[in-house]
Amino acid sequence: MRIIICGAGEVGSQASEVLDGKGHSITMIDRDASRLAKIEDRLDLSTLAGNCAHADILMEAGASDADLIVAATDNDEVNLLAASIARRLGVRKTIARVHDYTYLEQESINYSRSLGIDRLICPEYLTAGAIAQSLRNPAALAVENFAGGQVEMQQFRTAPGARAVGQQLSDLPLPPGVRIAAISRGREVVIPDGTMRIEEKDVIFLVANADVFDTAYKLFAGQSFTRQKVVINGG
Repeated sequence: MRIIICGAGEVGSQASEVLDGKGHSITMIDRDASRLAKIEDRLDLSTLAGNCAHADILMEAGASDADLIVAATDNDEVNLLAASIARRLGVRKTIARVHDYTYLEQESINYSRSLGIDRLICPEYLTAGAIAQSLRNPAALAVENFAGGQVEMQQFRTAPGARAVGQQLSDLPLPPGVRIAAISRGREVVIPDGTMRIEEKDVIFLVANADVFDTAYKLFAGQSFTRQKVVINGG
């Protein structure tokens, strides 16, 4: 797949790491050339310094024949504009990250449909069912497929007695390409850092390459639970 990622921050970097090494052609756009240089040193991708909401920058990044754009800068309006323009330039699938939950509410206007964006994702409200599909797996609460099924995002509740309980995130033996995108505890959803400790009943949002997901999942599963195979149709 030919993929454009807008934003070299935490979300954009994590998306690039997950997709790296899977045969995709990735181009990352960011205004900060120094951040792009650091990512380019670690990953096999192309970079382009500029404003991803400008059509000429998107065209230079290959929007006319790209399969997917993930607009994940720290500015909601830039993400919405970039994804919308990219669709008009020929990108097949568009995803925009937003911080303001108002953009997901559809009482007065459906922003996604009006702007021609396939998916709006708000990390602070990952529990919203609008970005998830049901699973046969009783321990998993939601799933989202990216990159033709090669990458999954799942959320599930940490079981009592799981290996991860009590450990700091930085100490968890997560396989390469696995990221904890968010943790929901009670009524709070946080984007965690490495010092946060896992507690029983925490809802974990994992993003991982599909082929290593089971290994990561076992850290949060109870001793008596056997993970079921999940088959997702459509999407």
